[in-house]
Amino acid sequence: MRKQPKLKKQNIQEVFILLACASFVSALFFAVSSGENAGGGLFFAMLSTFINMGIAYVSLLATRKLEKVLKESNSKTT
Repeated sequence: MRKQPKLKKQNIQEVFILLACASFVSALFFAVSSGENAGGGLFFAMLSTFINMGIAYVSLLATRKLEKVLKESNSKTT
């Protein structure tokens, strides 16, 4: 039985997506509680969410690339 890659086992992309959601919610609470500067807080919430979602997307692509490379290397050795 073939051993699965470590990144897939840890579900690293789900961790980054969860981080993005948590940062969005925390920044949204900051924007609501800040009063007059609510617009700046909402902008920060959206910006941090898009940055974290970009990180999650890149990690997902890296995981898929790693799986593809591992499949190719396993097929060449057998």
